[in-house]
Amino acid sequence: MSNKQLLSKSIHQRFLAVALLPLLLIITLLTLFTIESRRTDLINNLIQSGDSSSNYLATVSDFALYSRNNKLLQEIASSALRIPDVAGVAFLNNNSKPVLAAGHFAQDLNSPSADDNQDTETALLAHILRDTPEGTPHRTEQFLYFKKPVFLSGIDVSDYQEESLTEPTGPERVGWIILAIDRANMLDKQKAILTTSALLFLFGLIIAVIFTYYLSLGLISPIQKLTDTIRQMAGGNLNARAETGTDDELAVLAAGINQLAASVAEGKETLEHRIRFATRQLQETLDHLQIKNQELEISRQTAETANQSKSGFLARMSHELRTPITSIQGFIRLLDTTKLAENERHYCQIIDQAALQLLTLIDDILAFSKLQSDTVELAEQPLDLAECVEQVIAMFAPQAQHKGLNLVVDYSPDLSLNRIGDTIRIQQILSNLIANAIKFSDEGGVYLSLKTNDDLDVIIEVRDTGIGIPEAAQAQLFNAFAQADTSISRRYGGTGLGLSIVKSLVDLMNGDIHLKSWEGKGSTFTITLPLMPSAQPDQWQLPP
Repeated sequence: MSNKQLLSKSIHQRFLAVALLPLLLIITLLTLFTIESRRTDLINNLIQSGDSSSNYLATVSDFALYSRNNKLLQEIASSALRIPDVAGVAFLNNNSKPVLAAGHFAQDLNSPSADDNQDTETALLAHILRDTPEGTPHRTEQFLYFKKPVFLSGIDVSDYQEESLTEPTGPERVGWIILAIDRANMLDKQKAILTTSALLFLFGLIIAVIFTYYLSLGLISPIQKLTDTIRQMAGGNLNARAETGTDDELAVLAAGINQLAASVAEGKETLEHRIRFATRQLQETLDHLQIKNQELEISRQTAETANQSKSGFLARMSHELRTPITSIQGFIRLLDTTKLAENERHYCQIIDQAALQLLTLIDDILAFSKLQSDTVELAEQPLDLAECVEQVIAMFAPQAQHKGLNLVVDYSPDLSLNRIGDTIRIQQILSNLIANAIKFSDEGGVYLSLKTNDDLDVIIEVRDTGIGIPEAAQAQLFNAFAQADTSISRRYGGTGLGLSIVKSLVDLMNGDIHLKSWEGKGSTFTITLPLMPSAQPDQWQLPP
């Protein structure tokens, strides 16, 4: 099948669908309405017939039911069974006990298991009496059951009981009648109605399809001609034109297509000219960018060489500075063990503290330089978190004790201590955070807690009771050489590299760090590190 035939078939199908859907909907609704109306009429007629028959039987059986005249009741039941669609009738006394049953009810009541002396009622009759409201038939798949009370009419019954000296107070109910109407004839009529309606529906649908099909054929030919013209234009023949011989809407469409073809041909020529011009400009820009990229590559290589030279210089200088400073510390501490005056001992402590600060500064600058040059590599090896933390705590305990601060560590019970990670870098993170917490706290304490989450990450929280950080300064706190304000640097010292180093190490471990701080109340740093649990069992015993 060619593309022309496929397109024609598609248009034809769309037209048929648009034309047939309303007709199909109308025919379907009319058919369904007819079926439902006739079905409802059949049901209502059957209910009306059953209701009339049950009322009639309730009227004529009052005396027989009152007098327990089973022979008369049997005659009434036989007469009722001759009524069309009546399948069974049952008479019950005023205590809802079966008296006589015929037809559909006879087998249920007269079974060998029923005891006449015990006056046993059947399950079906009991269900109808108990659950079916008066005036509403009880429906099953095969029958309609009508329940009617039997009232004693105004007759003289002195021969059957003693005269009552009291005035009558109204009709006296003497029992019940239950009439079973068979739905089989009604269901057969409903099936016949459904079959007839379906045939009429199919006949109407076929007529509508045939009429719509032949009506749509007249629209396909001009549309196909327009399609051929558009296909030629799409193939590059912009000189193709559509026929405009008629005066209908398709002729207007054909004229528009011809005008569009002329505009496209003119626009194509203009566009080709602009493309040639833009191509020349683009080539010139690419040549210029290539020259710039070469210059940038040379600058990058020069910067990398300078950065490597700087890192090497810092490493050599840190070694050269660390050696004499360590010697100074050693001699000062030896001098401190001798007999010195109080002011001399104080001077020794000042010199020792200054040397320690200088060593810390050198370490921070060297660590920052390594992180900036991407030369830090993490060691993935088993570690014990408790041992790692306790070593850092032991290093800072004298400093915290000297300032009168509490240094408290708390481990979550569900935290697995054996992990895979870099012990030195984790201790470097803890050292920077605890050192800052002690430095900026004059009272209270520093509290370190370790816990885990649902992803088994390690969550480290360092909280202090120090001076806090203003909200305006928190955004830039993790930048290199940044501090809250200049007064902090003058009062507490430091370079502002500690938190920048912490942030870089946490990022290197694919972790997160968050800060909460309240000025004058303290700060809390929360770090989440994705350290995988180690297969080794926990060996480190947590301190009591």
